[in-house]
Order: sequence, then C-alpha cells, then structure tokens
Amino acid sequence: MTVHSAKGLEFDVRVPLGLEEGLFPHEQASPERDGWKMERPWPTSAITRARHRLYLSAAQTRLLHGQTR
Repeated sequence: MTVHSAKGLEFDVRVPLGLEEGLFPHEQASPERDGWKMERPWPTSAITRARHRLYLSAAQTRLLHGQTR
C-alpha cells in the first residue's frame, strides 16, 4: 500500500519503507520551489497513524534508475 492510499487510515503496526534522503521526500521537492509544502505531510502522515508500533526503514544502498545510490 502506498503512503498516499493509506493517508488517514490507522493501523496497529506501520512500516514505511524507503525513507532515504532524496527519495522520501523526493529530491526535486526543495524549499526554494515550495516543494517541501507538498512533500512534508506524507512522512508525517505515515508516522503519526501507527497505533502501537512503528518501524522505520531505510536502505544502505539502493538501485534507482539504473544507478546505485
């Protein structure tokens, strides 16, 4: 389930994946272009709707668009 489709729903356990810098929030969202105003609510929504447990996950390396980051 995506963060967008889960917005507003509460679950006993939440495990948001892909919390790396430049991926979530997206690297093209920048404070200069007011991109943060659109991207900031998504991680907050994913985190605050966990009823009992929250597990945060980030990859040490990720293959993104054919490049290892």
